[in-house]
Amino acid sequence: PEAGGLLYTPLSRKASPLMLDLTKYAPYEPLTLKIGDWEFTSPVPNTRTGLIIQKFLERVGAEAAGTAQDEIEIDGWPETNEELSKMLLGEAEYDRLAASDCPASYIFLATQAALIYWANGGNEAAVEMFIAHAYPTEGAAPKGR
Repeated sequence: PEAGGLLYTPLSRKASPLMLDLTKYAPYEPLTLKIGDWEFTSPVPNTRTGLIIQKFLERVGAEAAGTAQDEIEIDGWPETNEELSKMLLGEAEYDRLAASDCPASYIFLATQAALIYWANGGNEAAVEMFIAHAYPTEGAAPKGR
């Protein structure tokens, strides 16, 4: 650093570790979607959740490429659907839905949609495609394959 400039050493005993909330700099908005009569919101993931999603993508990529050696561990990956929903929808949103008797299948769909959305960089088209196939609306024309 320049003379008189600020010196920061991450492991310095004098400086507290930086705990930045980088989500406010992300170019994304929370995901809001409607399934049936229910509305769901997934907040912009925090850094920890973003890293877990990144590891998930690496695992999927390795499996798709056939380069996965054994089972790939993802540190911090939720062990239950409820934990995954709380991670991607937020605890308050999950609790609101559960207390309102929202069907578990809808919460699961919203959780999967949130994973797809955030894993694809906030891509709404990816979510629309997933929802169209996972939850076809009444009277929807069959899609060609």
